[in-house]
Amino acid sequence: MVKKVLFPDKYIVQAIRLIKIRWLVSIFLFIALFFSLYFKVPGLHIPGLLTSAIFLAFLNAVYYVWIYRTGKKCGFSCERPAKINIVVQIVFDFLMLTTILHFSGGIENPGIVFYIFHMILSGIYLKPRNAYLITLLAVFFFLALVFTEYTGMLPHYSINKYILDLTLHEPVYLFISLGLFVITSFLAAFIAVSLSEQLRVTQKLLEKSNQSLLEKDKIKDEFVQRVTHDIKGGLAVTHSCLTVVEKQILGPLTPKNAEFVEKALNRTNKLSDFINELLTLTKMRLANRFDTSKLSVSEMINNVVQNMQSDAEKKDIKLTLTLHNVTLYMNGIKVSIEEALTNLVHNAVKYTPNEGEVRVSVKKNGEKIIIEVKDTGYGIPESDHSKIFSDFFRAGNTKDIEGTGLGLSLVKAIIERHKGTINFTSKENIGTTFTVIFDAIPA
Repeated sequence: MVKKVLFPDKYIVQAIRLIKIRWLVSIFLFIALFFSLYFKVPGLHIPGLLTSAIFLAFLNAVYYVWIYRTGKKCGFSCERPAKINIVVQIVFDFLMLTTILHFSGGIENPGIVFYIFHMILSGIYLKPRNAYLITLLAVFFFLALVFTEYTGMLPHYSINKYILDLTLHEPVYLFISLGLFVITSFLAAFIAVSLSEQLRVTQKLLEKSNQSLLEKDKIKDEFVQRVTHDIKGGLAVTHSCLTVVEKQILGPLTPKNAEFVEKALNRTNKLSDFINELLTLTKMRLANRFDTSKLSVSEMINNVVQNMQSDAEKKDIKLTLTLHNVTLYMNGIKVSIEEALTNLVHNAVKYTPNEGEVRVSVKKNGEKIIIEVKDTGYGIPESDHSKIFSDFFRAGNTKDIEGTGLGLSLVKAIIERHKGTINFTSKENIGTTFTVIFDAIPA
């Protein structure tokens, strides 16, 4: 199920995220005021703080209505109006923070760190020039607050008499504190801008690479579609010719010849089915959709094991299938599931020495279908367990056996796309057991 996205533009989402954070700040401010009144904290100007808290909540409601209407109008192209909204939010936040600090101790209030928090947000959300201008504005607001309170132009509401004495009788302390605040502010803005720019460059590179991969994937799918279409036509001709021979229209066949023609016709039918399914899968990929259907697990695994019997017989390997429940069904894409299962059984036969054994079993456990492929092969060295599903990786004890190292990577991708899981247990020179688990559906 796809989650509905109310606003597709990321800048609108960023603006709404700021609004949500501010609601939390407003609630925290009201709670802090309540406890200040309850414990009778000295020095605070409660009426001014209460008015500021109410006005902050009111502004937040205005921001929300504004960005909600903007998002409804601009859809996917909201960068400029959303950034204007973000700038207004941050500027007024600095103004409100300065007002709140004025009513709660000014430079004595440790809440001045919230200036730095908003400077970092400016560096993340805005262009470098705008971020530095916002930082300069914040520094101006705070310095103006300190200056007006220090000169008596505004009343000072003290909450810490020790810091008050320092600022009044030791001006050097005040200047050093203000200097450190200014330096820290611009350093925070610089770091935020630098990191944000690096992330933006990386994001653009990733988006470009992803687009290139999508285009190449589309070209590959189109190529596969053309090739499979041509193969389908050739198979149709082959099938027609074999059918004429099988029906002995051109003349009688000996029993031995009839047996070989029947085998060739059966393989041609299976190959034709595979090509049809591959063609369907490729068309779905080109259309960016995957249509699943109800699949009989027992039928698929039975087909896979039958197709692998000849390979097993060549090595005198005993290949057996045990179906604990023949009525198991799942949702999926048949050609993909069969490809994954074929890879597992093929690997089991391939990496099992002559006269070994490969056992395939299917059972149900609750609402899960459990498929096991167990062999008495070479096993996987313990040091290779963590890398066995990696692209192009091959276990160290099988390098002399021909292979690409892509089989298990493909198997894992197919199974996970069908919301299944795959795991294994293995001991070198004893054997390996792969376990695949899918969700079962009613018969």
